[in-house]
Amino acid sequence: MKPVDQEFVHRPEVGQYGDCQRAVLASLLELPITEVPHFLALSNNDVGDYWDRLQAFCRARGLAYLTMPARCGALFFGEAGDVFHEIAGPSPRGNGVTHAVVGCNGQIVFDPHPSRAGLAGDPAKWEHSYLVAVAPVKAAPIPFSGADEAVPVFGRRWSIAADGFGLQRDDDDGAYVHIDDALSTLHESLAVAAAT
Repeated sequence: MKPVDQEFVHRPEVGQYGDCQRAVLASLLELPITEVPHFLALSNNDVGDYWDRLQAFCRARGLAYLTMPARCGALFFGEAGDVFHEIAGPSPRGNGVTHAVVGCNGQIVFDPHPSRAGLAGDPAKWEHSYLVAVAPVKAAPIPFSGADEAVPVFGRRWSIAADGFGLQRDDDDGAYVHIDDALSTLHESLAVAAAT
């Protein structure tokens, strides 16, 4: 863990979203903060988009972002060594915002906010988040009619596979595209065939 300060404090009244979690991720991954996207600003405060962006960032690094209540976090700590993680809870600035800090074995070890004030409230109600290594996944075609291969349609081989970010298809050249694009292409092929 290499401490990285946040770039922006939370000032939504002037359109500025705090990036404490961004700084925590940069600290845990030992990256410059500029290499971690400001998920909250990019998502325009849309919670679903925020989490999708955060998980995609982690997955691109072979990780998943796992959050659980602090009371469950002790299961991750043991005698094998220190476990660095995020701890999130109420901001001590009393603004009703959740703040994120770096923890080690359940204890705050670094606050990326300039005040270094940590968190407020009952530690038993805080959340711990962990960056968990995930095994690489190779998408496999879904069997059709008992066959273990893709379905040929109009000279192309189509297979649908789930990769954790949504359904995608793999065509003859091995390229992956989003399922909406694949269905659009397939629909266009069917429309051309029906018109002839």
